[in-house]
Amino acid sequence: MKKVIACVGDVHGQQLLMLNMLKKIEEKKGVEITHVLQVGDFEAVRYESDLETIVTPEKYRHLGEFNYFFDGYEEFPWPVTFIGGNHEAYGLLEEHKTGHELVKNCHYLGRYGHFSIANEIKVSGLTGIYHPELHKALRDDADLSSKRGLKRLTYYNLSDVASLERCGPCDILMIHDWPADIVTKKDLDEMKQTFDPATLGSPITSGLIKRMKPKIVICGHMHLPFSKKVGDTTVFFLNAVPGKQSIALIDEEMNISFAN
Repeated sequence: MKKVIACVGDVHGQQLLMLNMLKKIEEKKGVEITHVLQVGDFEAVRYESDLETIVTPEKYRHLGEFNYFFDGYEEFPWPVTFIGGNHEAYGLLEEHKTGHELVKNCHYLGRYGHFSIANEIKVSGLTGIYHPELHKALRDDADLSSKRGLKRLTYYNLSDVASLERCGPCDILMIHDWPADIVTKKDLDEMKQTFDPATLGSPITSGLIKRMKPKIVICGHMHLPFSKKVGDTTVFFLNAVPGKQSIALIDEEMNISFAN
């Protein structure tokens, strides 16, 4: 049976739905998932009090399904590694800045992180999104009790980026928001989107891709599926679960394709 790595877009607390989608893909495609990489907005909310440290509009603030795993009613059948997006319970995640297994088979990578799958595929990840000013600031004084302080936790900074680069080269890079200077106006027209490509995406992660030269980059955030080859790097923009093209598979030859 062909072994694959599954890449999943924004989950927004729908972990049971993600699990069921992945199981159906295994069955339909006749593949064996060995690892799941999730690109942020995972929303690992254990109980109601975690909702106090999540930055999201009130109408989207709900307990979600992670508590079923935290309370032991459900288990992830494969190792799941996720980075943080801009909608996370940062009160929990900031307790584990260097990463932590939150429940069995579910690992938060930390503000930045690097690990290997099967001792050969190197994966790096960066938590958060870009802010044109705050990416230069530290987060040490971020106040979890204020909305402004919580918002600061959703941004990565130059220290995170430099620390990630010191981890060395990688095959797969996980980021949450889109990198800049990759999607063109023509691409956006094909997606029927009216964003200005000049202001879209992060120049920080765009530079990171150029320097680290990963084979594959996976990201989410915008809930728009797309893929593009940039030099020797393939960039996959994943939709949000359960949308079409919210899951991609990487095979043993490091080829990536949408799975749903």
